[in-house]
Amino acid sequence: MSLRLLAALLAVALLLPAPALADGPAPAKVSPKAAYAAKAAGFPAPAREYSFRFDGVLRINGKRLGHVILGSRAMGEGEKAVWGVIDQIVMKAQAMPEVEISEAQLSRTFELLEGKLVTTKPGAPSIEWKRTETGFRAVSRTDEAVADAATETAHDFAHEGTALTTLAATIQFARMVLPTKARYESTMFEAKNGVEDKPAFQGFSLEVLGEVDFQKTKMLVVRGTKGEQSLELVFTPDKRELVAVKFVAGEQTVEMLKADVWSLAARSPKVAAARAAYAFGTGNVDVLDDVIHWPALYNRMLKNTKPEAGKKPLTIDAWRAGLLKTWRARLPKNAPAMVEAGIKMVDSMVKVEKLADGTAAVQYPPMFKNLRFVVGQKYGFWHLMAMPTQPKPAPAKKAPPPADAPKKAPPADGEAPKGK
Repeated sequence: MSLRLLAALLAVALLLPAPALADGPAPAKVSPKAAYAAKAAGFPAPAREYSFRFDGVLRINGKRLGHVILGSRAMGEGEKAVWGVIDQIVMKAQAMPEVEISEAQLSRTFELLEGKLVTTKPGAPSIEWKRTETGFRAVSRTDEAVADAATETAHDFAHEGTALTTLAATIQFARMVLPTKARYESTMFEAKNGVEDKPAFQGFSLEVLGEVDFQKTKMLVVRGTKGEQSLELVFTPDKRELVAVKFVAGEQTVEMLKADVWSLAARSPKVAAARAAYAFGTGNVDVLDDVIHWPALYNRMLKNTKPEAGKKPLTIDAWRAGLLKTWRARLPKNAPAMVEAGIKMVDSMVKVEKLADGTAAVQYPPMFKNLRFVVGQKYGFWHLMAMPTQPKPAPAKKAPPPADAPKKAPPADGEAPKGK
């Protein structure tokens, strides 16, 4: 499903009227908070069949700025099984990506047990939290801190009643209650806010709208609100597969969308090289920008380029901006279908070689100009670490003389060889 179609579906979803109530006697009223607690209490034990994984692209106000992983998995077995959930967001607004990973563990009944948050944002703390008898305790550490009590800061947050945390846990709850129409309310625990002296808890609601028609396609839709922020979750009706997430807060719209293999981050060296080949072949600079690990490329440039006397080299962001501008103007714009077909045709001939530094060399065959891509793994995905290269042509060999060519007689003994 294309990014444009998903974005269009989400736009339609936000404009849909509230579903009409069926005729007949009104059902007994159950408060949304009681409905949440009752549903959670009846959840089955965590198991693989109920888990999910979502790999998507991240767009902010319509502009692609990175990618995201959301997921859940069953940890342990039987009565001791718990849910492990993860949000991994990779923001690529600049050449140096900003990565934030939030993880949490929840019981069968969605009681929060423990969690952690790590980030590459300079100066931002890493956080670990656990449930206590009165609520939660979080411990924050800055990048410069060493692992001892003197460098840690503890924060206690009192809380009673139900609570959720992370987007992945919210999605898991929604998947467990689909497709029945209902409204649920609980509290969202955000340790990061608490550590930053902001409210650690905020009320939220989820409303299951059930199946909704999207231009002859039926989807399951769940809407949510948290403060001034609205949330839209879109699932397939058959397997409850998440296909899109949309946040709206004021003038900012954040979308997390399913996409094709060219737009999603690569999970293998071969896929990373294929993404790069596709981007160079089609002139898709957005894909090229996403597959490149800019710090690695920048460091290679500095190593191989002598700066002009008295001049400092360009910053990584200025250098990246210049390359992207050049590529947008000069890269060939071959038909995507043609390039995709070519990449698939040579797939079985592509060779992958592991290199000593942990990267991998991906070699394409002659029909793809013998291109060689060096790729490496960063924050769980594979990226282009150097510009693609081609082998230097071997020096031309001189043709041997014809078999019937007359041979020169060797000089007689003591006679100097004759000049040409």
